[in-house]
Formats: sequence, C-alpha cells, structure tokens
Amino acid sequence: MTNKELNIEYNLIIKNIVAPIFKRLGFKKSGTNFYRKTDDIIQVFNFQKSSMNFENSFSFVGNIGFIEPETYLKLWKTDSLPKFPKCTDALIEFRLGTITHDGLDYWYKIQNDNRSAALIIQLQKDLILIENLFENHKTLLSLEKFFSDRTKISGFYGELGQFALFKKIGKDKVAKQIINKVYKKAKKPKSWTNFSTLTNGVWENQKSKPEVNQSWVARIEEIAILYNEELK
Repeated sequence: MTNKELNIEYNLIIKNIVAPIFKRLGFKKSGTNFYRKTDDIIQVFNFQKSSMNFENSFSFVGNIGFIEPETYLKLWKTDSLPKFPKCTDALIEFRLGTITHDGLDYWYKIQNDNRSAALIIQLQKDLILIENLFENHKTLLSLEKFFSDRTKISGFYGELGQFALFKKIGKDKVAKQIINKVYKKAKKPKSWTNFSTLTNGVWENQKSKPEVNQSWVARIEEIAILYNEELK
C-alpha cells in the first residue's frame, strides 16, 4: 500500500471505529480530535499520526487530556477557553498506552499485510477502556491520582501545574509543599551543556558557568502571586 492508501485506511478507521464511540458519549469532533464538557472539567482525546510514516508502514498514537476551566484561564492568562479544546490545551495529559498497555508509549500500526483485522480488534478493546476512563473521571477530584504524577502534567507547567490543581481541590498544604520545593530548587545555580567538542577522539561536553535561571524563578513567583501563595 502507498502512503496515500494507508492514510485512507487510517481515516476509515477513525470514521467507522473511533468516531461512533465518541459520538455516543456526547463528544464533539474535529478531524481526529474529540472533546466533551462535564459539569466540572473538559475531557479531550485525539489520535496523532507519526511524522515518520512512509510507504508500507503507518503509525498513530492516542493522547488523553483533561482541562479544568478556571485553572486554564488563570495559567494561560486569558478570558476565554478555546473554541474547540484539544489535548495541546490540557494541563493533565498522557498517552493512551498509559491505561491500555501498562504505561507504554504504544503506537498502533497499519501495515501492508493482512494484520488490519487484528489492529481493529485491539483498537475496539482499547476504546472500551477509553470509554470507562472518561465515564469514571468527570470531576477534577476524580483526577487527583493523575495530576499527582508529574509525568502526566503538561511539560510547560510541570510542578506549577500540580500546584494549581491541588489548590483548586483545596489541598493547600500539598500545593504549598510543591511550589516551595520547586522554588528552592530553581534558586540554586545550575550548569547547562552548551555544546560538545571532539578531543583526541573523545566527545566532551562543554558546560556553562553555574547560574540561576532567572526567568524560571520569575515564573514561579508570578504563579505564587496569582494564587496568593507566600514563597519561602
């Protein structure tokens, strides 16, 4: 199969296998992106194609996300939510393989052979797990086990995202511990690898002089002020 034919197969899988499940659950759709509002949060999901797809092999991966509206407006410094929320807007985000394949970064593959039937069976099984996840996590409080895990928070905010979400559910003590820990760490000078040089056949990393990342410190202080949190 050509890459074009594999793309067509992929689009058919989204249309015939994936989209009907999300439509039944009340999700809105745009391409391979889906979202649904609950009384408390916004749930988002998408399938993402690999940038390395070539002839005879086509891979895609599932992404899951959750958006707490008030926290989004505060951290993103905006007055309105996205018209069509996506996984890239989510503060809590992780791969589908987290719940379907024991935490692995699992990629589905469409190949030029007779294995598409097995792929569809696997996908149908995984969609049941996705449905259960979204049906059982409609409130921010129900998501605490996810945002307690730093790896499931948007890389841009990291621990600051955790801080904001714990503040939102009223766990001020935990939130205070998180932001003060990251603030203390941020104020310590740190070296960065600028470049590598080849010396006598051996690559050596050249590091910068230890210094404090002042922009990161300022970002932490800004978030603390936003939430009326005193830093120590």
